Amino acid sequence: MRGTGTPPADSSHIEGERERRQELERVVSSLEATTAIAQALVGETDLDAVLDLITTRGRELVDARWSAILIVDGDELELRATSGDMEMRPIGHRYAIDTTFAGQVLRSGKSRTVSDLPRYATEEDRALVEELGAEHALLLPLEFRGRAVGVLMVATSLAETGGFTAEDEQLLQAFAASAATAVVTAKSVATERLRQSVAAAENERRRWARELHDETLQELGAVMVLIDTVRGSGRSKALGEVVDRVAESLEATIAGLNRMISELRPATLDELGVASAVAALADRRRTDKLAVEIAVDLDYEGGRQATRLAPEVESAIYRVVQEALANVAKHAHATRAEITVVEADGHVIVEIRDDGRGLGSSDTSGTGLGLAGMRERVTLLGGRLDVLSGPAGGTTVCATLPVLRA
Repeated sequence: MRGTGTPPADSSHIEGERERRQELERVVSSLEATTAIAQALVGETDLDAVLDLITTRGRELVDARWSAILIVDGDELELRATSGDMEMRPIGHRYAIDTTFAGQVLRSGKSRTVSDLPRYATEEDRALVEELGAEHALLLPLEFRGRAVGVLMVATSLAETGGFTAEDEQLLQAFAASAATAVVTAKSVATERLRQSVAAAENERRRWARELHDETLQELGAVMVLIDTVRGSGRSKALGEVVDRVAESLEATIAGLNRMISELRPATLDELGVASAVAALADRRRTDKLAVEIAVDLDYEGGRQATRLAPEVESAIYRVVQEALANVAKHAHATRAEITVVEADGHVIVEIRDDGRGLGSSDTSGTGLGLAGMRERVTLLGGRLDVLSGPAGGTTVCATLPVLRA
């Protein structure tokens, strides 16, 4: 009689089932990671939070020891987030695109697996990579609609043999596509918030300038009329002296308010354009102790264009000069400042140089001098702001802005 039990399973069949189960687990893992990024798009628009999520989920996805994300900023890659137990460079560290392996991956638009990371690491990071024992790495470009956004990098240690597989690479490629979308979305939201903030600040400046001019100055002017009436009424000498002192104080207050109104929102900027506004600003900053020279060559003012620069560009030019001159007056101990505003090749170059003591070795970013907001304003327009200080002193603030017409 033939037995009724289940025949033993074929070993190849068991192996096939195991492989299919592992493949299914990888698909599920990829789906979970993609879902996490999709949820970030809906519920999280803070760029730093999105970057932290990408590095954490990317590392977990392929069981890597460490991960990092570098974001494109001009011709450099900026380290913006890391995850894992390998501490390399601090957040904010910059690498040149053209001289780094990550930059090569970004330029090629293709992911790369590396089994000898110390060989491909930048010169400044090579010793650190060897010390940490990082050998295997997988680098993936982050692209959105053909535009390079950044590079995602995951790494393992020397003790973890085998490195990353082709399946790992495919898994992270799908993940990187969602990650790039999340990064661009978060950056767009941040840019729009900044744009609204800058616009709101300018509107608030206009409102305060208008109220100070239409109300406060007019009231003070009326007081001056009364004082002049008292002066001419033939009152006592003592009363006349008091009235004279009050009049001098009022005149100084009115002059100060006029300067404040011009600083808040100069009428010349709206009515005559940025060249006249910058010239008036230089006149107000010029003193016996500080010589201020100015040279402006813009196409509209020079008769080479029929339309002015866009209001946001003119405002940015004015605010860069205003902030830089304020820093010269307050911090630089300079005797001379030179302002140059030149339009050429589709850009406006704004430079403010002084012969002061410079920023010092402890601060070459300019953020300590109130230029952080200026950098945001310039970056918002697609431009760049650099603050340079020489070893012998002196500071140069240079803003490069794209030409946008009204």
